[in-house]
Amino acid sequence: MEKYGIPQLSTGDMLREAVRNGTEVGLSAKRFMDAGALVPDEVVIGVVRERFNRDDAKRGFILDGYPRTIPQAQALAHITTLDMVLRLTASDQTIVERLSGRRLGEDGTIYHVTNFPPPAGVKVTQRDDDKQDAIVERLAVCKRQTAPLADYYRKSGLLREVTADKPLTVDQILANCIREIETKGA
Repeated sequence: MEKYGIPQLSTGDMLREAVRNGTEVGLSAKRFMDAGALVPDEVVIGVVRERFNRDDAKRGFILDGYPRTIPQAQALAHITTLDMVLRLTASDQTIVERLSGRRLGEDGTIYHVTNFPPPAGVKVTQRDDDKQDAIVERLAVCKRQTAPLADYYRKSGLLREVTADKPLTVDQILANCIREIETKGA
């Protein structure tokens, strides 16, 4: 975001905002999110379409967590054109450790109990979808529903894969992502 001056668009953030605002989409999504399940395509597609209409996304964007299914990818292709798809790969163990350690500060700051602990005295909470049981369920659903996306984007020539497993740090993973972006087409 900082390097390219474009927003990061996370469907999770968009859906949580809709839940906080009590919108129809938010109420619909809440029951799936609380169970650790993926929100149905039609709900997510609507949220994404609305978000692309904001001024800050007109110059470009980084999508985070979207698309997750072939129908979402097909719908996205009707909304915008992608330059590249980066797929970050990591073991299930690494994913569970990273997500279950995530905590949310009262001001919205995201912390991690090991990698970025909150300062003393800062009250944090753990989201229901960051609890181990929900993460394990999300991983199972992800493997069933999103695995076909790798082939879909590989066939289109857009897919680049970046290892995000231990022992790589966030800074190392980011540097590898930037290298992929800057060597696109090379």
